[in-house]
Amino acid sequence: MQLGSALPPQSTARWLSAFALSPLLLPHHRVEANWDLAELDGHREEGAALLGRLARGRDVGPFERSWAAAALAGLDGHREEGAVLLESFARDPALNDRTRIASARDLARVEGHEDDAAALLEAFFTSPGADEYLRKAAAEFLARLDGHRERGARLLLGLAQYGDTAAARALAHLPGRHGEDGVGLLAAFAADPGTEPRDRVWAAEFLAEATGDGERAVRLLAAFGHESPSLSAARLIVAEGLTRFDENKAAELVMQGLAFGGFRSFDRVRALRVLARSTLHGEVAAEPLARLAADPTADSAYRLDAAEVLAGLDGHREEGVALLAGITQDRRVLLYDRMLAAVALATLGEERSAPLLAAFAAAPALQSDGRVWAARALAQLDGHRARGITVLAAFADDTALDPDVRSNASTSLDTLGRNRSRY
Repeated sequence: MQLGSALPPQSTARWLSAFALSPLLLPHHRVEANWDLAELDGHREEGAALLGRLARGRDVGPFERSWAAAALAGLDGHREEGAVLLESFARDPALNDRTRIASARDLARVEGHEDDAAALLEAFFTSPGADEYLRKAAAEFLARLDGHRERGARLLLGLAQYGDTAAARALAHLPGRHGEDGVGLLAAFAADPGTEPRDRVWAAEFLAEATGDGERAVRLLAAFGHESPSLSAARLIVAEGLTRFDENKAAELVMQGLAFGGFRSFDRVRALRVLARSTLHGEVAAEPLARLAADPTADSAYRLDAAEVLAGLDGHREEGVALLAGITQDRRVLLYDRMLAAVALATLGEERSAPLLAAFAAAPALQSDGRVWAARALAQLDGHRARGITVLAAFADDTALDPDVRSNASTSLDTLGRNRSRY
């Protein structure tokens, strides 16, 4: 339907109705089927009735019930019905915070209910014990509502003043003086030695995002990087953030540490990845990456990472691919990591990964979630979609498998399609 295919309307309606009512489907799939039915010509009322039934019943969880109510509120003739349900979900203290705030946010999108939603969002923000991330989301939603921007901005400022970079980011995207406050706070966080390293990097990145001034972010990050010891975690964090803006300056931050053999194994791969992205210094990373990827005494996860980075380096694709292929066959390497090497080959579009992935998906010695991962990678490889989907479907239908594994397979199938999601 979403692709515009010429499906027979009556049969499609019957299928969607059956899917909407099926307890065998994942809850969010049932909401999608209801929603699609309501948008099918001539079946709006049928779909609306099923959405209302789902929202009022106990067949699915509260988040999906609330989502069904939001879909209902978007249908002509059912706006108030959906709004009443959304408000009841937002006010219900027995429901989880995620459901309540999503309900209030969607209520704000229903014409005539903006003020009620704003009051609910503010009440949620001030309620004791509320999740910090969701409090921030409530303030941000409030600040986007016409007529309520001042209240939302005030709440965001209260969070941002205590060092919350995400709240300052939201504030920086508001017009006028609120945006100026957010920009000022981000600049202060990025320059403050007392701010945690990762927060300083995020502040610089958010500042560039809000102002469009990448050069300012480069100056802030470069200054921070050079004030940090050459082998410190802080310098590596800064270098990784700086690659967004200036790959060569980022490389310069890690070169000294690498030259003296510094960084632990995992951090060494991270530093080499930064170096490999540089147009001026990338070639310097090739030899140590190849040496690490080929080292049978090194941790297999580091070998795998090194080979992947090498394969992405100009002029070294074949070398990296050969090393990845070698890891898939190395019996000294954990079976799971050998499977991940095959997945990395598939990500690179290598046809040789297809038989490897098929073999891993069928390997009883490989833990079940690894078999699902291999099948998903196979389905994403050009020319092997049908084969991978068949294997994933078999996992999803296998009642002998752990329910989490079956759900993983079902979700993998889901992401190969065109499902809706709730934002």
